[in-house]
Amino acid sequence: ASTVMSYYNTSSSAWVNYTVPGRTLTLYKYDVPNVIRAGSDNKTADSPIMFSDYKTCDVVRAPHTGNDSDCELWVAEQYVNRYPSCCDFIYDLLCAPQKHHIYENHCTKPPR
Repeated sequence: ASTVMSYYNTSSSAWVNYTVPGRTLTLYKYDVPNVIRAGSDNKTADSPIMFSDYKTCDVVRAPHTGNDSDCELWVAEQYVNRYPSCCDFIYDLLCAPQKHHIYENHCTKPPR
């Protein structure tokens, strides 16, 4: 499986899309998939899933930062302006107190 991700490049004033191969894994003695592995064969990043409502949001650890309490709140595009309060609650409960908001709803929408 793969995911199409986008970011807005302020230098070129354009959206950049890229495809990231990914899959879920069952690790740490769990019996259900609990880690998202993104990347290619020789360069991958694992993000343990801390919470998911399986529709609107996921809270995942961000071990690439070097801080064990860093997380990311992932929200499905169609729910970005109206996701359940439990997503914020779990994010606040399990993650580092410092938050970095990387989404701004006034940005131009990415091309389809």
